[in-house]
Amino acid sequence: RILKTTDTTAPVAPAPDFSYTLGQDEFQVNNYTVGPQRQPSIIGLNDGGYFIAWESDGQDGDKNGIYGQMYDNTGAVSGNEFQINTFTTRNQSSPSVTSMSDGGFMVAWHSNHQAHQSYEIFGQRFNSAGYPWGAEFQINTETLYGQFNPSIAGLIAGGFVVTWIGDDMYDEGIFGQRYDISGRSVGNEFRINSYQTDSQREP
Repeated sequence: RILKTTDTTAPVAPAPDFSYTLGQDEFQVNNYTVGPQRQPSIIGLNDGGYFIAWESDGQDGDKNGIYGQMYDNTGAVSGNEFQINTFTTRNQSSPSVTSMSDGGFMVAWHSNHQAHQSYEIFGQRFNSAGYPWGAEFQINTETLYGQFNPSIAGLIAGGFVVTWIGDDMYDEGIFGQRYDISGRSVGNEFRINSYQTDSQREP
């Protein structure tokens, strides 16, 4: 049965509250301030803190290097600013960070002329205290052409996957490599994009 009402007042939902409170004022992350510091990448950590990485020009004595700073769950600095890359000749640039299931974090970047005659993708894993977990390692397998601009993501299963721009004989494409929870590669480096005409960039 359909009932008729003379009340023409439609219910009105309350307006959403988009207000928020800043946890603290804007603050400077880098301590070293000579030359430019660029390309920051940030990730939240399992304990409620966070980690920030960036590239710093000239800080390691030879062009760009990768540096980082940890913060605790109150936003306070945890430890000192530190260098992430071990190989320091020429440029190490474009860092990308992700958190790991064990509470640590992983950083990837591209490095110039470290193993071959162009840019390649390297990484370093850290434990929850910010200490290196193993040694710096090369991620890309293809080395004939340049590999640039990595992007990294942690996986629910505990591993991680890294993607990047790979320059082949014709143009640029998107490539990737997966790793398990222990840091071992899973399968081979693989191409992600199926359309290969012209360039595909910025994964």
